[in-house]
Amino acid sequence: MVTEEFYTTDAYGNNLYGNCWKPEGEAKVVITILHGQSDHIGRFEHFAEEMVQKDIAVMGIDMQGHGRSPGKRGHFRSFQQLMSNVEVLLREARLRFNDTPMILYGQSLGGNLAANFALLHQSKELSGLILSSPFFELAFNPPKLKIVAANILEKIMPSLSFDNELDPMELSHNPVIGFKYLEDPLVHRKISVNAYFISKKAAEKALESAHLLKYPTLILHGDEDRLTSHKGSEKFAKSAGKYVDLKIWEGMRHELHNENEKEDVVEYIYTWIIKTIGE
Repeated sequence: MVTEEFYTTDAYGNNLYGNCWKPEGEAKVVITILHGQSDHIGRFEHFAEEMVQKDIAVMGIDMQGHGRSPGKRGHFRSFQQLMSNVEVLLREARLRFNDTPMILYGQSLGGNLAANFALLHQSKELSGLILSSPFFELAFNPPKLKIVAANILEKIMPSLSFDNELDPMELSHNPVIGFKYLEDPLVHRKISVNAYFISKKAAEKALESAHLLKYPTLILHGDEDRLTSHKGSEKFAKSAGKYVDLKIWEGMRHELHNENEKEDVVEYIYTWIIKTIGE
């Protein structure tokens, strides 16, 4: 496996850290990953290793304010800035992989962003989407006091950050994943007022516009996910119709690629890719 770290710049002049994992020979497909809120691309390294063994390259960036990318932790200035992050990821992938078929893969908030990008851009760069535990609806109700405060602060202090209320032990049935998350210095567990509303509005927009989807799409969600709701994925899939293959994993939580049955998840994804794109 060949690993490449890089820095790039989005349309707003923000520096973004990225990583690329690729086979020694030619890649059949390149998967471009958008991570979730508070996360970073380094936590997908083991997933990338599994895919590289199958001759599939994996790339990703740390979105602004996440991981090794600079910026206030957990803060997004605008939805357009997030879409620019997606564009720069696809651009960097195309520079490295020429005509290789490209899949946009979004985890959690990344699934929200991947869906919105696909709905807004009929990009010839993409051969398909994979949305893993996408944030279309939350599986819990945020504290009412924080919601009231956020509504007040949206106009006057949009960059003010709160704890994102994420319980790391809800990521997977494997407790090691939760402990590693807690110990990871690149995980920040923050979300700003502006990031909350941008994410929420983007989730609502994706559900409203799902019927416009034109890409082959695989949606994966665990029915024991207590962070993002699999019901939201079901609504999106129903509206998008023939373009979506929906897989609800019984007894699984939020990070399917980190569950005890992760090998089954990787194999399922690989099989879908080959069926959709071909050898």
